[in-house]
Amino acid sequence: MLKKTEKTVVKKALGRPRKVKSAVEAVEKVKVQPQVEKIEVEQVDVPVIVASPVKSKKGEYISTIGRRKEATARVRFFDSGKGNITVNGQELKKYFSIFQLFDLVLAPLKQIGAMEKYDISIKVAGGGKNSQALAARHGISRALVEFNADLKPALKKVGYMTRDSRVKERKKFGHKKARRSPQWAKR
Repeated sequence: MLKKTEKTVVKKALGRPRKVKSAVEAVEKVKVQPQVEKIEVEQVDVPVIVASPVKSKKGEYISTIGRRKEATARVRFFDSGKGNITVNGQELKKYFSIFQLFDLVLAPLKQIGAMEKYDISIKVAGGGKNSQALAARHGISRALVEFNADLKPALKKVGYMTRDSRVKERKKFGHKKARRSPQWAKR
């Protein structure tokens, strides 16, 4: 028959033994930190820089760019006007004929209550109609903030100042699309 053998484990000390600090030494070490003197700092008024408008035949305007996915909107924001908004040379209602898209573009102006105050010229390129509308909204929001910096918190709270970073995922090799793999046959 087989005999059972018992194994004994002996723990060996590694290196030299640690020095045990007393509680008093630890407290004294904490107390010996140097105190920092308070320094008086003068507050300087920094002037708020407002974007300098560019002059054109229609008048002075502020130019901004808004983006969403592949769409880019170049916005010219005229501070004095009757509320005329053109997109690629067409009226806003004609270009964005779907009400939801039309409403998306005007959302920043509705938020601050300035629908009929400004003339806006928008040139959009790339993407689909929905992305173009969101890019135009982003550009109008940026123009409003450049024109009046006090509007930024209100527009940021609603999410109009944030560039939506979601874009199409790239296609991977060995796959048919970004995530779609070729059909797998078990046998």
